[in-house]
Amino acid sequence: MNTIRYPQITSMLLQAAPSRAQEVLSRRFGLRGGEPETLESIGDDFDVTRERVRQIEAVGLEKARSAIREKSDSPPVRDLIRDWSLYLKARGNLRQEDKLLADLANEKGKPHVLFLLTLADQFERVQETADTYTAWTIHKDAFPGARQMIDSFTAALEKEKRVLSEQEMLRLYQKEVRPQLAFALPSRAVFSYLDVSKRIKKGPHGLWGLHEWAEITPRGLRDRAYLVYKKEGRPLHFVEVAGLIEKHGFSGNKKRVLPQSVHNDLIRDPRFVLVGRGIYALKEWGYEPGVVRDVIANVIRRNQSPMTRQEIAKEVLKLRQVKESTVALNLQNKAYFTRTADGKYYLAA
Repeated sequence: MNTIRYPQITSMLLQAAPSRAQEVLSRRFGLRGGEPETLESIGDDFDVTRERVRQIEAVGLEKARSAIREKSDSPPVRDLIRDWSLYLKARGNLRQEDKLLADLANEKGKPHVLFLLTLADQFERVQETADTYTAWTIHKDAFPGARQMIDSFTAALEKEKRVLSEQEMLRLYQKEVRPQLAFALPSRAVFSYLDVSKRIKKGPHGLWGLHEWAEITPRGLRDRAYLVYKKEGRPLHFVEVAGLIEKHGFSGNKKRVLPQSVHNDLIRDPRFVLVGRGIYALKEWGYEPGVVRDVIANVIRRNQSPMTRQEIAKEVLKLRQVKESTVALNLQNKAYFTRTADGKYYLAA
């Protein structure tokens, strides 16, 4: 529906209310532009109490509701109610308020949409809770169903322990969530329900996961560096990481990310492993912490038998960005490694 018509409809409905009630409603909902005002600020202007303003608002809302009921069978009110009802039905009869307003109107039109939703009997506002955002529905069972689906999804994601694409989320829904529900949802409704949740979010990469996960809600430079490594999927120098944090928009309110600050955080965080001169990788990729000597020792230990220098170097270079000569130099440390007569190495006793 064209946003331009919303102010015309609200103006028509406001005419049913007394003049003072019209002003109160316009200011409470921000219908004339600007932010919605509090009962107290309006009361100060009218030199009346907050409770009196509340009473005036209640009278105005009842008059406007009566007007929208009277006009519910005639355009444009009929068309508006029909279009919004179809919009919600396609999304499982439930939509998070901010998402709904963004879908139905531009910034100027949003206060009018909220006002009209408040007036129409067909739409019910679901108040925000500790776990869910404010939402709108046209069916009393939609929100309880959404809570059930969200709880099932949360448990499934806790088991998965990784972020998922939209397609992976839909597969998880079919495999783990849908069998626990007494109803089925189309994909659009699945994500509309998820948008209501405060626990499940879409992260900066467009992937879904639990709100507390670093890839979903990065906190501090370390988490933002972690996001860069996950996105790039390769070892990176700390200077490059700093640049990529800015490039990908992960810097938050900071416009400039200092490479040395990134370096300091990479050193302190056990998720990152130094694999070369200033080059770090994620430990979860299989890289091992420690100096080259430690990596060599682990390689030999895992092999459970002596190895040639070439065999050792091949395995070490998978885990460290160093030269073969560095591996050879470390193998000369007799306190840690012993060379056999046939040129193989094992751990010193």
